[in-house]
Parts: sequence; C-alpha cells; structure tokens
Amino acid sequence: MIVVPAPRSLPLVVVAYGAVPPGPNHGVGILLRLEPRGYAWVDAGYNVFDGVHGAKDYLDMQERPPNQDKTVLALHRSGNRLDGERGMFQLERYRCGPTGPARVERLAVVVAHGVVYVVGLDTSAANARRDARVFSSLVSTWRFHP
Repeated sequence: MIVVPAPRSLPLVVVAYGAVPPGPNHGVGILLRLEPRGYAWVDAGYNVFDGVHGAKDYLDMQERPPNQDKTVLALHRSGNRLDGERGMFQLERYRCGPTGPARVERLAVVVAHGVVYVVGLDTSAANARRDARVFSSLVSTWRFHP
C-alpha cells in the first residue's frame, strides 16, 4: 500500500480520477486544468513486464516502439528515491506530432516488491514550472506502508 498526502500545492478544488468498479484501483489521477491540459498521477501496479527489473528498464520499455505521434525534443534521466527506495527520474519535453505545442512529462519510477510505482506529471511547457511544484510535492510526500 502507498500513502501520498495531498500536497499543499494542489488547488482547493481538485478533480481526481480512479478506476471504475469492478476494475482494480491502482492509483489516482489529478486533473490540474483542462486547457492546456495538465494532469498528475500516482500509480502502482504489479510488475508483469518481461525484462523489467528496475526503473531504467521500465522507462526504456515505455519508449519502445517510438510513438509516431510524439516528437521528443529533450530527454533527461537521473537517479532518485521514493521513500528511500532507489529509482529513476525522467524529464521529457515533447510535441504531439511534428508541429504541436511543446509539452513536458515528469516521471519518478521505482520498481520494488514486485510492483512498478510511478508518480507522473504531463503538462504544457507554459505551465511546466508551476505544475512541477505539484509533482515535487507528490514525490517528497510519498510513503510506503505495509
């Protein structure tokens, strides 16, 4: 089980999405704004992927095969931790198609205890700095509980 307290950087009114019963509820998505779309999420799902033994393997798998509708402009990865568990951070700047507006995706990934844990943010480049506060709050308040 994971527990992520609501970050202070979230607005007072939040629209959050989870799975519709009887589907399994692995996490929650937080709508930051409709246009330009801003979305943050916390997810945990069983590691059912062949060859995924760590966060780098998971991130590499997400990039294959290349998405034909996505033009990657910049990609940066570095080590990170979620509540002491070693993982990876990825920052990707991209466009939808060759001429779409620039967007930013941030991911913090840990593969531990047979589970892939992901904290994510996808937002417009114009809102990336402001929305990064929500992402940072989700990562810094992340806790594993048995």
